[in-house]
Amino acid sequence: MWVELSAIYPQMNFPPPRFRPDDSTLDVRGAVEGELRGWLRSTTGEWLGVVSFRVPYATLVPSTGLPLTDQLVPAHALRPRRRGPRPR
Repeated sequence: MWVELSAIYPQMNFPPPRFRPDDSTLDVRGAVEGELRGWLRSTTGEWLGVVSFRVPYATLVPSTGLPLTDQLVPAHALRPRRRGPRPR
């Protein structure tokens, strides 16, 4: 699956003008590969995927990322992964 990070972690506040990312700053823009482990339904009727994925660090290239295991992710933030280039 592709996990759309900006759908899970929307930008609510803009960083201060002098903000400088460091080695512990996570890049929550774009999509990352994830492994779908199952589906659960909430009391509101929404589907949630149980997904493991990595959130990349902003200043580390390449970044192995912060591993997140068995996270509940809303269905609107998930897309099937197809062969080919990573979505932007």
